[in-house]
Amino acid sequence: MTMVLAIDSLVAFGPVLDPGVPTTVGSVPASTSTAEVIGRLHRRVMGAGVVIALLVGLALYHAVRTDGREGVDPVRRYELAWIAGSAVTLGGVGVAAAEALGTRPVSSADGGVDLEVAVRAERFEFRFEYPGQNGRTADELVVPVDRSIHLTINSMDVIHSLHVPELGLKQMAVPGEEHAIRTTTIREGEYRGYCGSYCGSGHAKMEFRVRIVDDETFEAWLSE
Repeated sequence: MTMVLAIDSLVAFGPVLDPGVPTTVGSVPASTSTAEVIGRLHRRVMGAGVVIALLVGLALYHAVRTDGREGVDPVRRYELAWIAGSAVTLGGVGVAAAEALGTRPVSSADGGVDLEVAVRAERFEFRFEYPGQNGRTADELVVPVDRSIHLTINSMDVIHSLHVPELGLKQMAVPGEEHAIRTTTIREGEYRGYCGSYCGSGHAKMEFRVRIVDDETFEAWLSE
């Protein structure tokens, strides 16, 4: 059964395990650098899962084939290989996770950014302000493609959470605190965002739209 699950995983997640394909979870093309980081980590974790499934399957297969035979100890023969294989595999997962967390677009706001956006969460809407550019919207975030974006997020009342799954973006909005997201847009499109933390009776309607557009469209939108 374990061998079958391992083979099914290889077939089902073939596109995900291909490191040359920029994907998020599944096979959706990444639209931000953050989504690429998450997709890369996901592929590595899935690959580690397949390796572990294969190791378990081989151990069980050998145990069944040698059970009861004189002079054969299936546990002793394969325990070293099992321990070493699992240690290397899980160590690789740890390295991949550390690399993802240490990636600058995820962990740091140091360095220049092309666009600053202040996000204000309040029951039951998100407001987006563009400092120095006289831009302000409610429930719609518009940003240019191929630009580094820095979002500073605050809450005006209770705890909220800005979440855009397709872009790999999620950050808490806490009263009295300023949290941030830094990412780079890499593909045009429209994406649904919403509040990811229950904030009251209107929580289900606290949604917004993200539009990633070309420079000309963005400048025209700002001038409206």
